[in-house]
Amino acid sequence: MQASSSADLATLVSPEEENNPTIRHGKDDLDEQTPLLGRQDRTKKKRQASEWYAIIPLFFIMFSAAAFYPAQLQFYTEIFCRRYYDTELEDHGLLDQGEIPNNCSIPEIQEGVAAATAVIQLLNYGTTFFTVSYYGHIADSKSRKRVMVTSSLGLFLLLACNAATAHLYQYVGISLLFIGPFLRGLLAGDSGLMVAVQAYISDCTTVAKRTTAFGYMMASMLCGVMVGANASSIIIKATNGNLMSPLYMGCSILIFVMIFFAVIPESEHDTTQQHKQKPFLDQINVYKSIQQLIAIKPIHGRRYTLPLIALAQFLMAVMAMPPILLYAMLEFGWTAYEGGYYISFMSFLRFLQMMVIFPLLTKLFMKSGEVAQWKFNIWVARVGAFFEVVVMFGIAVSSNAPEFMLATIIGSFSILGQPAIRTLLTTTVAPEDVGQVLSAMAVLDALAWLIAQFGLNALYGATVTFMPSMTFVVCGSVGITALLAILLARHQPTQSSNNNDQVVVNA
Repeated sequence: MQASSSADLATLVSPEEENNPTIRHGKDDLDEQTPLLGRQDRTKKKRQASEWYAIIPLFFIMFSAAAFYPAQLQFYTEIFCRRYYDTELEDHGLLDQGEIPNNCSIPEIQEGVAAATAVIQLLNYGTTFFTVSYYGHIADSKSRKRVMVTSSLGLFLLLACNAATAHLYQYVGISLLFIGPFLRGLLAGDSGLMVAVQAYISDCTTVAKRTTAFGYMMASMLCGVMVGANASSIIIKATNGNLMSPLYMGCSILIFVMIFFAVIPESEHDTTQQHKQKPFLDQINVYKSIQQLIAIKPIHGRRYTLPLIALAQFLMAVMAMPPILLYAMLEFGWTAYEGGYYISFMSFLRFLQMMVIFPLLTKLFMKSGEVAQWKFNIWVARVGAFFEVVVMFGIAVSSNAPEFMLATIIGSFSILGQPAIRTLLTTTVAPEDVGQVLSAMAVLDALAWLIAQFGLNALYGATVTFMPSMTFVVCGSVGITALLAILLARHQPTQSSNNNDQVVVNA
């Protein structure tokens, strides 16, 4: 189912370096070939930091989230089915928590579920949008792992609120369904987690290894989704349809994840001394964060290459989470059981692409030199955007389940663009600007996920009664815009680039 505060990772530049671009450029070149931790002042504790300390826990976090996701849709459907028939039939008895009855899959109830899901996601990602800059500042100036722990706690509380709703529905109604997402967003949310994780990985890797590291990060997340969704379906079937079993499992795993994040070494401490303490209002100023994408001058690419790449990533995040399972429930009669296996299968395909196809592409086509690596990443990002368009229009025109599956299988190749575009965001600019870029992208990601969850679910709820596929047509149109943006992001050749780098193709 993508950093730090906007001005927080700026490295102090000495007066001599500021007045002499040659000195500073030479320093940038050195930094681009070394991990962001630095070599000279690395303590023993810092030498222990590894990108795997951030990558491996993502598997368990995504496992916990994915384990409950298919059951969550059915859980919401049953909750609002009860409320619907309580109102329509004036019968205050509760439905059984088994398979969704046929009369719970009607468009009227789907519309109610979509509307409630939109509000829930608005609370989650809306709160995240206004807090992610603050957590970016915390990750940058104090502790990366503190933000990781905080975000994991938010997910734990979200699952706990769902469990409480299931057991206390007769007393608290559905209020906890809305309190949980609010707490999740208040405690960093998904964007805050990716802020810290991507910054931690960037601290521990060189530019040459960063693309591969981000690929492993995506593979870890996909593997977690794949195994989690599959385990969810197995557990639900083994417990005779008990939707709460995957939730309990996820909560238990998240407790161990928080403990792990608390004991791993910090990847960076230098910024604590380098950054000035900013007022709280400046820390949460999302406008200043986004402004940095235009203000920062790229070291690779033309003047507006960075904003174009950021726009493409933003638009692809907007269309990344359409209500596919709700659509499949309505059109093909799926339940949480089929939905769990579908998520598992698609995650397995994407996992193979990250672990087999992407490294193979890197080995065959990525040449030595920063410019050649940049051009490789931009082309892979374009391919990923193209497949995003294919999958959305493919789902929209599917008339049966096999056609639906074929469209999503073909579209799964879009995942290849994710590590490439994440690497572009960190290598298009100088090392001292990476934190500002990641911070700005975290704000845009939070906004994109807000639009994706609130906007797309609201659109689906408004059109499900007369044209259920409308949401996917809109997503396909957004994907075309993203593809155009990434096509316009081109490299600006320089004399040093031509002399020192091997060029694969003209980007």
